Amino acid sequence: SINLQLVLGNTLFALATWLILFVLAFLMYGKALYNIGAVYYAINTLTYTMVCVAISFLVGNLTRSRGAQAAIVNVLSLGLSFISGVFVPQAILGESVLKIARFLPTYWYVRGNLRIDQVDLTSGFSIGFMSTELNMQLIFIVVLFAVSALLIRYKRTSNA
Repeated sequence: SINLQLVLGNTLFALATWLILFVLAFLMYGKALYNIGAVYYAINTLTYTMVCVAISFLVGNLTRSRGAQAAIVNVLSLGLSFISGVFVPQAILGESVLKIARFLPTYWYVRGNLRIDQVDLTSGFSIGFMSTELNMQLIFIVVLFAVSALLIRYKRTSNA
């Protein structure tokens, strides 16, 4: 029950933060964001936000030390960003790096953004062109929460 409340609380906080950032973007850029591309970006960022919630919940269950959590989060966020194409375009990364990055959720988020940039947005709304990227992120969400649940169960039974 406590862990479910933590997941729901983390999710609510992440969604509120995501919503605030999008409202600020609309306030700053106005009509430039009133297009179908902004909807696609919103869906992709919302999905990745949930990936981040799942990662944070797993890290929070791995260690209770705030210092260790901060260190793990810094290494994870920077590592995922460097290897997946956030700081360096995926086109520049080597094929071996990209093969490794395919096993990381950030790779699929970046790839989703690249797909949005490349698609003809005048043909109407259809999320199908980036279904692989979104589905991979959804799989990461499920797997990360499942690993967290297994870790919680393991800790509970080993302490009993």
